[in-house]
Amino acid sequence: MLFTPDMMDRGDARLVPVGDITMGVTLRGAGKPIVFIHGLGWDRRLWAGEAERLAGRYLTVTGDSRGHGLSDKPEGPYSIDMLAADWIGVIDALGLADICLVGFSQGGMIAQTIMRDRPELVSALMLVSTSPASAASTRENMEKRLAAEAVDGARAAAEIAAASIFSPAWRERHPDTLEAFLEWRVTADQAALASATRALYDFDVTGTLPAVAVPTLVVAGVDDVLTKPAGMQKIAELVPGAEYLEVADSGHMIPIEQPAAFSELIDRFLARHFAA
Repeated sequence: MLFTPDMMDRGDARLVPVGDITMGVTLRGAGKPIVFIHGLGWDRRLWAGEAERLAGRYLTVTGDSRGHGLSDKPEGPYSIDMLAADWIGVIDALGLADICLVGFSQGGMIAQTIMRDRPELVSALMLVSTSPASAASTRENMEKRLAAEAVDGARAAAEIAAASIFSPAWRERHPDTLEAFLEWRVTADQAALASATRALYDFDVTGTLPAVAVPTLVVAGVDDVLTKPAGMQKIAELVPGAEYLEVADSGHMIPIEQPAAFSELIDRFLARHFAA
């Protein structure tokens, strides 16, 4: 279900003009707003299950970052600052305030940048499988993907991506879903994906994290080899009062590999810090 095109049409899909692009955005429910930001190479479908589940109590907002999904895919270069400015534009265009901001992977980098640039927008923050700064190993992994795409095609790049984001145990247990992911990733705009990939390279908000002044939950997958738990612990150490949790038996893709555990920790965090 996760990778089927019809999921793009769930909820109140709309196109929101933001700066030099138009972004695809889906709104569900009503109430206090939760804004979900996906990671590199994904789109708002990553959050469809959580957004629908929580829509009975909250206004949930999912969208496609620049270069992804229904959003425009202009020629690069892109940067995390640029992607964060796009999302700030969406939040402002929708008239949202006092949001709970949930960022996964590259979306977590975007969320941290929003906290640096427009902290008054956010009342609670959840960072999942992300990093406070670019790492040489991340750049090496991403360049390997891009080189594979250039030489061997999009399928080869997708296979390298899958090996780094899904744990070996999950890949073994879910071959059909893995194949669906590979087939879906091949359909992405590869030039836009490359631009979004390179946005990861020059990123560092480490110095601004001590200024974060909202309840913050930092979530790592125990078996994540892309954004390792040690890096996530660093975020939690730098953000005053942040809570740090590890999810067992999960690699990078916690929302997919351990959906029940992920839903439970979101619910606990919301109950404590962002009650409907």
